[in-house]
Amino acid sequence: MSEESQPTPAAVVEKPSPPKRPRIKTIEICDFRAFPGPTPVNIELGGKNLFVFGENGVGKSTIFQALDGIFAYGLIGDELAQELKNQENRFTVGAEKDKTFVSITYDDDKPKATWSAEGHPTDTIPGPADERIVNAAWAKAILDYRSLLKTNYDHGDDEVNLFDVCVKHLLRDYPTISGERLGELWQRLQAKLRLGKIRTAHRDEINDDSRKFNDGLDEATKAILPLINPILKDLGCNDIELTALVPKRIAYNNAPSKEDRAYKDCTVAPEIAFHGQLVGHPQLFLNEARLSALALAIYFAGRKLAEKQTQNDMPRIMVLDDVLIGLDQANRVPLLDVLAKYFRDWQVIILTHDRVWFDIARHYQRVGQADKFWTYWQLHQPHDHHFAPIATDVASSIAAQALDTARKFLRDGHVHAAGNAARLATEFGLREFCATKDVPVPYVLPPKVPAASEFLDCVEMFDKGAGHYKSVIDSIRMYTTILLNPLSHGGTSEVTPSEVMGAIEVVDKLLFALKVLPTNAMKRRKL
Repeated sequence: MSEESQPTPAAVVEKPSPPKRPRIKTIEICDFRAFPGPTPVNIELGGKNLFVFGENGVGKSTIFQALDGIFAYGLIGDELAQELKNQENRFTVGAEKDKTFVSITYDDDKPKATWSAEGHPTDTIPGPADERIVNAAWAKAILDYRSLLKTNYDHGDDEVNLFDVCVKHLLRDYPTISGERLGELWQRLQAKLRLGKIRTAHRDEINDDSRKFNDGLDEATKAILPLINPILKDLGCNDIELTALVPKRIAYNNAPSKEDRAYKDCTVAPEIAFHGQLVGHPQLFLNEARLSALALAIYFAGRKLAEKQTQNDMPRIMVLDDVLIGLDQANRVPLLDVLAKYFRDWQVIILTHDRVWFDIARHYQRVGQADKFWTYWQLHQPHDHHFAPIATDVASSIAAQALDTARKFLRDGHVHAAGNAARLATEFGLREFCATKDVPVPYVLPPKVPAASEFLDCVEMFDKGAGHYKSVIDSIRMYTTILLNPLSHGGTSEVTPSEVMGAIEVVDKLLFALKVLPTNAMKRRKL
């Protein structure tokens, strides 16, 4: 080969960029479960991940069911139409009935996908299916706390059997040697049991499909195992390990009557070790935190395995609806790191009724500068159930959210309410500052959150001699009598709009200081 024909280094190492995955820009829900019509509820994601907080009964499960329904797989048109009909809001007035819909708008400038009385995006009648929805439906991970129970508590005192979990969820889209998905093969095998009469040709087809299914399940369970334990450790469980997933080979039972037809040996048995020792009946032996972490690791590993087998340009969506209710706050934060590490190119939606967890997650992501990948929303239920819940986007900073509230109250003429919101913004802002900058604060027994004035004293001591934040500290000191005085929100006449506006501007300066000077701008000091 001549020198001129030698490839350049760039030509050797350069690889084509993977195609951009469509990401959800907007979710619209109308006359569906807790969201009565006729006006749809719009939630703007803008292609980002989504974290939603709402108290019980305000519509979080509606969002979960809407997404699970539009990303449905394996159902025919009549079944999808009936499912939508079943989800209609019962309080929608008669004139607005039969207008139920769920729609997804992606950021790819293509028409939105809508599930309505006119059809479902995965249905080929009357027109072609929406491949974005079809592909995302097979790859989806849409989990609530009941999904986790399928790996542990649902088995009672019996041996744990993960066959249904594997075939219907974890490994459903694993490609078998025939090119079909494992879940598709299982659906076809189930359909054979419903035939009026199983002839010799049908039995040969069953045996052939069973062989393909068994080989695929055996291959898939071996492939998923190495992915589970690293995720389990990242979730904070270093003392348990899934050592094996052992599937049996299914076989048709050749029952003479249609009612008795079935497949034998539909079993996938997990082997779990605790501190190196195999344990029987892990659902009775392990605590709730370990069982929850094990279930999450299994589900997450299933999605990572499928990810390796599917198109690079298809959407990938994960929805987690209060899957962490069995974990304390310390065991919840690692989930955010696992999502960032393993599912960076997925679009993640987290739903929770736990306000503390919502605030902790926002703060953790803000401090780690991951909040730019997320959008945060709250759901509020009006007093009249004929009206849909109100969905509002909020800042990643609790202090910034309180400032927005203060500004709104001030615009509406509620001066004392604005002053109270500004006081809360100051307290949250000082806490956020101390957490972000590693400012030491006193610890007392019994544990309690120090007063805002104590946080301010700690910030001043931290900045002593450096003066990076002197102007901000001095400004907050100037407004101390307004911001931190308990009487400032008790209806006294001394608080004026200009004082509240000045207080709001002070907290703005404090939050701006967090962005201007990095955490390591000053050496960490001790009190």
